[in-house]
Amino acid sequence: MSRAIISDVDSIPSDSEDGERTDTSSDDSIIITHQRKRLRIESESSISSSSSETEETPTFTNIPPTKVFSKATNEFFETPGPRCAPPPDATPITYFNLFFTTSLLETIVRETNRHATQFFASHTVSNNSRAKKWTPTTIYEIKAFIAVLLEMGITRRPTIDSYWIKGSRHIPWFRTMFSRDRFQLILKFFHLIDNRLLFEPGHPNYDPCGRFDMLVKHANTVFQRHYIPNQQLSIDESLVGTHCHSAIKQYIPNKKHHKWGIKFWMLCDSISKYCLGFFCYKGAKNTDDRDLVEKYGLGFTVVQKLLSIGNYLHKGYHLFTDNFYTSLGLTKALLKQNTYLTGAIRRNRKEIPPEAKKAIVGEAKYMAHETVLMCSFRDKKSKPNPVILISSNADTNSVTIKKKKGSFEYEKTKPSMIDDYNKYMGGVDKMLYAYLDERRTLKYWKKVVFNIFGRMVLNSYILYVSNTTEKKMTRLKFTSKIIDDIEKEWMNHKNSVSTQPSSSTKKFSLEKLPGRTLPAKKIAHVCYL
Repeated sequence: MSRAIISDVDSIPSDSEDGERTDTSSDDSIIITHQRKRLRIESESSISSSSSETEETPTFTNIPPTKVFSKATNEFFETPGPRCAPPPDATPITYFNLFFTTSLLETIVRETNRHATQFFASHTVSNNSRAKKWTPTTIYEIKAFIAVLLEMGITRRPTIDSYWIKGSRHIPWFRTMFSRDRFQLILKFFHLIDNRLLFEPGHPNYDPCGRFDMLVKHANTVFQRHYIPNQQLSIDESLVGTHCHSAIKQYIPNKKHHKWGIKFWMLCDSISKYCLGFFCYKGAKNTDDRDLVEKYGLGFTVVQKLLSIGNYLHKGYHLFTDNFYTSLGLTKALLKQNTYLTGAIRRNRKEIPPEAKKAIVGEAKYMAHETVLMCSFRDKKSKPNPVILISSNADTNSVTIKKKKGSFEYEKTKPSMIDDYNKYMGGVDKMLYAYLDERRTLKYWKKVVFNIFGRMVLNSYILYVSNTTEKKMTRLKFTSKIIDDIEKEWMNHKNSVSTQPSSSTKKFSLEKLPGRTLPAKKIAHVCYL
């Protein structure tokens, strides 16, 4: 699940914490009860373990303290870092353009204008309506619109209107970019796909992700095109916070930023935090990959799908997962595909031997099944149950870590497997939310789209940090430079359009009508535009 890097072993979530994952439908007001937990077990946990119920329970054998269990000798076949990247001295706007391609912007312009045309064809607009002022948008204007969204993530205001408020607290920059009415009109008609290609809710072919699915596919393509990840990867969850009425809304109570929202499964580089690929979870009732989920479990299916999106199997990558995904079956399946796994595992898994569920404080207990190593470790007396991890690429060594509590410094020893897990198990949500405007919208899919926009900008910054040889900018300065460059481009475009002659700029004048000469008193003149 999405979390900051775990600083200590007892920070690893227990089984009861992950047990609160719930698949919900927002049509009803839902109260979390024991019945909800039972339904969750039926919809997810039992599915995850369904494949192992028919198999014989594997056996783990104890490893005596005198025996050394070494890491696997594996080859990593990739060279991490940027690819198809601009020159090292490229400006931030160059990295922005790698992800916000011309084809993407053209699609937004075309579909936004199309949606406005469809709206006027199907609605009667009053003379006082703001919509009467609509004029077709352009690529320059859509880029400026995205720049305003980015600035709203830096300069926080409670409402959209407050950015255009007059008085001592007004911000002139927003008025320079757009009038309030024009910005809200673009927001109103903003679209990514033709409505005629979508099905209404209740239709057998209705897709709740249909309005933003093209952006997910675009992001996955450009994310993988420009970056090769480090060997350590992690599976993460990201929640786009919303209380919308949708079948894909989820409830995850131990999320820090949001508890309700649209959930994305994500594959990230554990070191740089670069997002490599993601897709939306459509709920337990969704029929996509139903056969795989019933056969192998939801966690198994998600991991295989994410690694397949970017073709990361058979290359020697090392994946870190939390206890929702980790199982012995997944570990062995990935090992056959030259991919290693380290992850916390739930104590109620059938493959966990009884002796692993009890441990003396400060004393690690190791067991092995073929090439898979299991570690059971209890760090404090206040924690009644030990943390259990399994790995296909770990050893039985321990590491000593210096810790500080106030002015008191002390050393702590823990298994290297747990230290690696704490180091590499972490997502990008904390970085994303730092400069992300999460204002409520009438259409939940727009909030999802703007969240993806924020992740694209974050990835462009991570690519810049990995690629540049100059003194590295902070993320705030990097984003501000993008906004500044788009502003200059937008202002130049508006000025060039305003200086072009048009019929509306002609002055009133008098001209003598042609024809025969008339007496001076009868000479007629015409006033024209």
